[in-house]
Amino acid sequence: MKKVILLSIICGLTHLINAQTDPVSRVFNKYAGAKGFTTVNIQGDMLKMLAKMDPQDEDLQTISKLEEIKILTQEDKTTGYEDLNFYDEIYNELDKTLYKELLVVRDQDEHVNMLVREDNGIIKEFLLIVTSDDENVLIHIKGEIELSKLDELTGSINLNNNGKLKVAGNCHQ
Repeated sequence: MKKVILLSIICGLTHLINAQTDPVSRVFNKYAGAKGFTTVNIQGDMLKMLAKMDPQDEDLQTISKLEEIKILTQEDKTTGYEDLNFYDEIYNELDKTLYKELLVVRDQDEHVNMLVREDNGIIKEFLLIVTSDDENVLIHIKGEIELSKLDELTGSINLNNNGKLKVAGNCHQ
């Protein structure tokens, strides 16, 4: 009987620990499918398939090492989430000992944070949080990206002359 009770307690604690998600996953889960939000989730198998289509394309070979790309955007702030701020929901709950900030842009109505989780020059996780008066964008990439290849992959993310973030429709330069 003691073994059954102990096993039940262990199973219950394991379930509780697994139920607690990191702040990035929590935000994705919370707003995915909600009105005014768009979610894109690309699995690593799809990226590997794309890389096989053109073995000479270095960008495709680089992204084939990724496990997942998740993008969440809120473009319509009139859907009951007018005051939503991805930065506020995520940043303070992140374990800052695990992430390194690569880019921080602050102005009156926009916050941009680019963070990475790195291990010996290999990026294991990339996180971009953009919050402004009219939109929220969250990009989360897991996998292996060489630090030297990061600038090629983020070539489609630019700051224009007035400091606003612009994301181009094509990742190739």
